[in-house]
Order: sequence, then structure tokens, then C-alpha cells
Amino acid sequence: MLVLAACTGGPGETQLPPATATPSLLSPSPTPTPTSPSPADPSEAAAQAAVVRFWKVLDRLSADPKSDLTEIFTVARGEVADQYIQNITEYRADRVRQVGSVAVENLSADRLSKGSRYRVNACLDVSGANIVDEDGKSTVSDKRSPRIRYGYEVLRDSGKWYVVDEQAGKTC
Repeated sequence: MLVLAACTGGPGETQLPPATATPSLLSPSPTPTPTSPSPADPSEAAAQAAVVRFWKVLDRLSADPKSDLTEIFTVARGEVADQYIQNITEYRADRVRQVGSVAVENLSADRLSKGSRYRVNACLDVSGANIVDEDGKSTVSDKRSPRIRYGYEVLRDSGKWYVVDEQAGKTC
């Protein structure tokens, strides 16, 4: 599910996942940066970086209606990739787009029993991201939570990392 659309209000309202700072419409979105200490295990650090990279790609795809949605497959696989493609396609059909970016904070990672998989927990701050219509008017509900905890399953395959599962939790 697209975090930006995960917390929807009533009809006609779009909810962003916890957002980040909103840049001007002409400037590119800033890159989200993790705010937690670096883990000692390089694989844990790489798994955390995969989630940050995932959101950087989602921010870019959600902001630029002309971007190639297949770029999602560089950072995600399976149902996660399919769901975000569907969500962003709906944004484009509704002629709305994202401004700003999602901040990925307070990351932690643990190796799962399947050796090439990690569970990464993160707090997504969407207070700086917005979904706007063609006139620049926000379509996001005032009731959305600005920060939501998410859990991700991240897979390492052929030296690359992919988000393969996502679960929303409580506010953080």
C-alpha cells in the first residue's frame, strides 16, 4: 500500500504517509536520511539503506507524472511493487501529484531466519509531503497522522536489496 494514500479520509481526500519537508514545486525533493545510529553489521546497514532508497524512488515517482513506473522494480518486488504502481497510477489518473518527500527515521534492522532477508522497522514522517491537484491545492485530509511506524521485509538478491513486504503500525 502506498503510505501516502494509506491513511485516507473521506471521499475526495488523499492521505499521504507521514511526509517530509515540502520543497518548491520547481526544486527536486530532498533525499530522506536515516536518523538512527549506523548498525555494526554491514548487511543491517544495507537493509536499512534499501528502505531509504525505496522511499526516495517512491517520492520521485509520485512527484513526476511522466516518470517511468517500472523504476519501482529497482527497489521493490511482488505485491509491494504492484500496489505502489497501482497507487501512483491512480494519482496520475486523478491528476494529482506529490510535493515534498517522506522522511525515513529511527531505523532498526534484524536478520530473519531466512538468511538473505531482514526485518527493517522505520518511522515515516509525512509532515513534509503533500498530494496536490493541478491548482496546487492539497487533497490530503487534515486528520492524517504525521508519523507512522512501518515494518518492511527486505531481501538481498544478487547483491541488490529489495523491499518485498510492508506493514503499517501505530504512530511513532
